[in-house]
Amino acid sequence: MALSYVTYTANGSTNQFDITFSYIDRTHIKVFVDNVEDTSFTFINDTRIQTSSMPANAAVVKIDRDTPTSARLVDFQDGSVLTETDLDKSANQNFFISQETVDEVADKLGLDNSNLWDADNKRIINLATPTSANDAATKDYIDTQTTSAATSATNSANSATAAASSATSAASSATSATSSASTATTKASEASTSATNAASSATAAASSASTASGHASTATTKASEASTSASNASTSASTASTQATNAASSATAAASSASSAATAQTASETAKTAAETAQTAAETAKTAAETALDTFDDKFLGSKSSNPSVDNDGAALTDGALYFDTTNNVMKVYDLGNTAWKQLTPTSSEQTNIDAAVTNASNINIVASNISGVNSFADRYRVASSDPSTSLDEGDLVYNSTDNQVKFYNGSSWVAISADTDVKTKVSSNDTTAGFLNGKLVAGSNVTFTENSDGGNETLTITSADNSIPFSIALG
Repeated sequence: MALSYVTYTANGSTNQFDITFSYIDRTHIKVFVDNVEDTSFTFINDTRIQTSSMPANAAVVKIDRDTPTSARLVDFQDGSVLTETDLDKSANQNFFISQETVDEVADKLGLDNSNLWDADNKRIINLATPTSANDAATKDYIDTQTTSAATSATNSANSATAAASSATSAASSATSATSSASTATTKASEASTSATNAASSATAAASSASTASGHASTATTKASEASTSASNASTSASTASTQATNAASSATAAASSASSAATAQTASETAKTAAETAQTAAETAKTAAETALDTFDDKFLGSKSSNPSVDNDGAALTDGALYFDTTNNVMKVYDLGNTAWKQLTPTSSEQTNIDAAVTNASNINIVASNISGVNSFADRYRVASSDPSTSLDEGDLVYNSTDNQVKFYNGSSWVAISADTDVKTKVSSNDTTAGFLNGKLVAGSNVTFTENSDGGNETLTITSADNSIPFSIALG
């Protein structure tokens, strides 16, 4: 597992990726998409970046840390105060550089247990053209050599054909030379016979014989040369045949090597494809797991001593987020609509109130059954420092705490209810309720009542200004 970088396989639907390692400064973070640096990426927060554009599906996104090695981030001075921040920054610079060096070395070719270079099923690029027998060769070099060998084999076959044709021509020349030599010998014999039979022509015959002998010698020389040419042609033909055989063998070997190389390349590419498929599946599963973990981490924030204002990533709270309040030992859920934390379990004092409500449940139920009357009473009777001026209905009551009076509303104004100091007296035993005696009196106009002996044996004097006006007293 890399210490200083992380890679993702893009799915074509997101351009936000997490930074899984620590770093000193945001300027030390580099982002690459398919090995091309994205210089315009942005930070969502300290642990997440967003690429400047949407990476294509299956594109490789790499987030890399590049801690500066050309200069120290902290320069300690004599007599200066050593702070934890400066010490941590200096130590982290060295620590991060060593991690990056370890990752860089791990990404290079290494020797396996058999002391062989192991490419770890990865392609090797930018390989130079081989010059020695044991040098590694590129696919292009092998393809070129295979084509060259096939061309050489074709040329060798053509040379062999030409050599065989030359040999045939040389043999024909040798036959012609032999025929010429035979003819010359015949002519010499005829010249010798002529010398014997014609003595008179001896000088001429001798001269003719000498000439014939010269011709014979020339013919012999030509025959020898033709024989040499034939021999040389035969040797050339043999050499050409050998070269053709060697060229054919080389071509066969080259073709076999090319076939083996092609087979090996196919197997390598098949293995590479399978490895990349497995890697893609693993990275997809990893991304899904990380997404699920991040979603859970955004929903359940863990234990906290007070109501948090953001989630664990520093992002805005979402509806239904949970956390455990260690101060009150209760679970709480976030209500996004009211931007408030709601308690899932009551406190001890709240539980006491709940228990008290349960104890008085029967009384509460009675009130609930008569809630219309309760609401009616609440609408009818009020306590205030002044007479109400709204929601007035005839018959409403109010206790005016300023006047210390109970008043009723008669439909147009508030009327005070004074204290009753009269004695209620039944007029007869048939009365079911006591009434005011003066309330039983019915008088006409110009009639007045005068109360005598207030507080003792009271009497009532009825006076009329006009004796002609009748009046009556209703008793009972």
